[in-house]
Amino acid sequence: MAEFYSARGWEIPPLPWTNLSPPFSARDVITGEIADTPAQIAADALSHGNDAEVRLEVLPSSSVRLGDTVTFRVTSARPGHLLVLDVNANQELTQLFPNEISDRQGRGDDISTNRPITIPDAYYGFAFTAGEPTGKGLLLAIVTEDPISLDQLTGNARDLNVISDPESYLTWIAQALRETWGDEDGNREPNWSMTQLEYEIRR
Repeated sequence: MAEFYSARGWEIPPLPWTNLSPPFSARDVITGEIADTPAQIAADALSHGNDAEVRLEVLPSSSVRLGDTVTFRVTSARPGHLLVLDVNANQELTQLFPNEISDRQGRGDDISTNRPITIPDAYYGFAFTAGEPTGKGLLLAIVTEDPISLDQLTGNARDLNVISDPESYLTWIAQALRETWGDEDGNREPNWSMTQLEYEIRR
C-alpha cells in the first residue's frame, strides 16, 4: 500500500457514499475557492476548534525515512469518540482509526480522558512502516464528545485501504458534525474537536 503502513490482505468493500454528490462544497474560509484535493477539503470542511485539547503525534518523528517503523498516538483532555484520517503525498485518503483490528478487539472508537490511543499497539500483530509515496502528508484526529453517529460513513472504511471517493467521504462527515444537536438545553451545535499534523516521508 502506498501509505505509512504495511498491513495487507483486506478487500475493499463497496462504500455507501460512492457516486453521491457531496452535501456541500468545501471552500477556503479566506479565499472562498472550492477545495479540490482531500487535504484541502479536510482542512476547510473539517476546520474546527480544539477545546478537547486533542494531541496528535507521529512516533518517533513526523519526519521519517522509507522503511522506518511508525506509530501514531492520540491524546484527548476530554472523553469522546475518535476518528483518525491520513492523506498521503498522493492525496490518497485512509481511515486509520477506528479500524477492523480495533473492532475485533472490542475497543470501538472510544477515547478516554488523557489516556493515549496508539495505532498500532502491541495487539495489532503488525507494524506500520513508512512507504511510498514520499513527500508531505496530513494526519487529522477528530474527537466527538456527543455520541454523533458516523458509522454509516466510517463503518465500511475500516480496512486500512485507500478510500475510493475521498471527497464525498470527507464532506458527508463534515455535514454530520455540523448537524443541529438537541438536548435538555435546546438545540445547539455538536461538541467536537479537531487537530491536524503534517508529516513527511523522505528517501
